[in-house]
Amino acid sequence: MRRLLEYDDEVSSIMIDVEEGFRLSTVQRRISEIAGPGFVIRTRMQQQEFLYKVMRSEKWAIFFILTFILMIAAFNIVGSLTMLVLEKRKDISVLRSMGASRKLIERIFLLEGVLISMGGALGGILLGGLVSWLQMRYGIIGIQAEGSFIIDAYPVVVKTFDLVLVAFTVFSIGLLASLLPLTNMWKSMDKAPG
Repeated sequence: MRRLLEYDDEVSSIMIDVEEGFRLSTVQRRISEIAGPGFVIRTRMQQQEFLYKVMRSEKWAIFFILTFILMIAAFNIVGSLTMLVLEKRKDISVLRSMGASRKLIERIFLLEGVLISMGGALGGILLGGLVSWLQMRYGIIGIQAEGSFIIDAYPVVVKTFDLVLVAFTVFSIGLLASLLPLTNMWKSMDKAPG
C-alpha cells in the first residue's frame, strides 16, 4: 500500500490495541502528550461518532414508539376495570354496608389493575428474554445481504438497565391506567339505583 500511495517514510495512521484494565481516556491522553499537537488521537468510538449517535438515538426512538403503543394498550386495562366496577356495584355496596372504607375498595381495584399490568410486563420480559437468548445462542434472524460479513446474524445484547426501564415504564402506565377508573367509580355508584 505504501508503494501504491508513494509513501516512502510517511505514516497516515497507526492503530493501537489497548489491553483490558487500561482506561482508554488515560491512554489517549498519554499518547497525545507524547505525539504532540500535530497529531490527532481518536478512539474507535470517536472515529465512528456519528454512527454510534445514530444507533443510540434509534434505540430511544424505538423505546418511545413502543411506550406509545403501550399507552394505547393501557386503554384495555381502563376498559376492563371500568366494566369490573360496573359489574361489581352490588358487591361494592355489600362491602360498604359491612364497614369497608372507600380506600379499601379502591385499593382492591387498584391492585387488580396493577396485577394485570405487572403480569403483562413479566410475561413480556420473559418472552423477550427467551427470544433474545435464542438469537444470541442460535442466531435465528440472520443478515440477508450480499457480501461477506463478520457476523451472519443480528447481534443482541440484553442490558439490566433496559429491563428495569421497561418494567418501570409498564408499571407506571399500568398504575395510571388503574387509577383512571377509580376516579369515576364513586360517581357511577352514586347514580346507580338502589
